[in-house]
Amino acid sequence: MAVSWTKEKIDALTVQEISALQENARIRGNDEIMNLCKEVLSTKKPARKARTSSTTKTLEAECSHQLSEFAANCTQVAWWTSNSRSRKVNRAC
Repeated sequence: MAVSWTKEKIDALTVQEISALQENARIRGNDEIMNLCKEVLSTKKPARKARTSSTTKTLEAECSHQLSEFAANCTQVAWWTSNSRSRKVNRAC
């Protein structure tokens, strides 16, 4: 059973659903429905890009800070370890 698509029915769909309907109409060679979809899509506002929440930004900042501290500590440990080995070698000589 074929659905009788009207501009009003298409307008009630989401942008993603209209795009899918338009693609199906194109594949099946139904220019009338394809043109209706194109017309309705041109009147719909584009979807807004989701904003990054302040919580996410706060977590990113905290992770960045912790990674910086970790890297600094690793550098200090590597320096201390290499100096300790040097001292042992010097004492053994």
